[in-house]
Amino acid sequence: MVKKNKIEINKFDKKFFSNTIISWQRKYGRHMLPWQNTKNIYYIWLSEIMLQQTQVNTVIPYYQRFLKKFPNIMSLAQAKLEKVMELWSGLGYYSRARNLHICAKHIFFKCNGIFPKDFISLINLPGIGQSTASAIRVFAYGKRNAILDGNVKRILIRVLGINCSSNIKFIEKKLWYYAINLLPKENIEIYTQGLMDFGSIICVRIKPKCEICPLKLCCISYKTKKINNFLIKRKNIKNHSIMMFIIIDDDYVLFQKRSSKGIWGDLLSFPEYILKNKIINCLNDNLKNFIDLEIKKFVSLFGIIKNYLILPKIFHKLTHLKFNIIPCQIFLKKCFLKEKKNNFIWYPIKKIKHSPIPAPVRKIFSQILKK
Repeated sequence: MVKKNKIEINKFDKKFFSNTIISWQRKYGRHMLPWQNTKNIYYIWLSEIMLQQTQVNTVIPYYQRFLKKFPNIMSLAQAKLEKVMELWSGLGYYSRARNLHICAKHIFFKCNGIFPKDFISLINLPGIGQSTASAIRVFAYGKRNAILDGNVKRILIRVLGINCSSNIKFIEKKLWYYAINLLPKENIEIYTQGLMDFGSIICVRIKPKCEICPLKLCCISYKTKKINNFLIKRKNIKNHSIMMFIIIDDDYVLFQKRSSKGIWGDLLSFPEYILKNKIINCLNDNLKNFIDLEIKKFVSLFGIIKNYLILPKIFHKLTHLKFNIIPCQIFLKKCFLKEKKNNFIWYPIKKIKHSPIPAPVRKIFSQILKK
């Protein structure tokens, strides 16, 4: 298979591809992002972690706030995880924040605050994979390394007409082969930034701008009019139906600290009850009867229930999950002592604005406060 790959790549005009990307980047690419025009590896590392599976415009305000609070590796390494998670709240993929914190501690306390330069040492750090390590080496040290994020994959698949119906691991291996062999000998930083910008501006997943694409002359997907046929099919999004319990007493709200593993790890969230998908559509007395016993059983740990109100359901979409959430506001006749029980916490409402809570929880809470 390797020999076949070599024949395919030799037939393709590698120089035209890289020169086109470099030329396009110089004229149309992004040049004034907050993490550009610097060799500060801390800035570059932070931006690359934040940009994993997240759009540039979303990252910018988080990046700026993060740097204001943690301007260097020392301040981040010495911070409490809770403070890191607070600043990350809303950006998603929270394991990135945990790994960022672990990585900062490792570099500061075990590496004297100095980032490693070699690829193997970088890739062995928490949260840094092959593509991120390559990007760090390119932008911090000008090294000739290949990246392979979602944008680059999409460009290569379309331009080279790669069949993605086979095993995902095999496709990934093949894409890395192409990414490495298409690297130019010069202007590696411009080329690398160009690939990322080109994929997010021109060769987007839905409705790519083929008519103004300078690569259409060599793009197999464009020539065969199969722009989306070659792309890796996304996994089906699973529905997850839950009821969230909102209990407010005086100036406190009841939160539950989530486990480090799984969705929204280490964040504060409303206590929840998992619903079967077929029940989520029944916002009537049948649903109230179904959950009435569970609500009373749960609330008995914290007080005596007066009544409860089922609020309009909301939807929250992640990459692989779609949450159908029914918020249930519970009113207490009497509240027991506001002491911490297991992972349940009575949290001051005045601190919520800057607290590590998931986006749907923040949305529900803000809606309740407006009433």
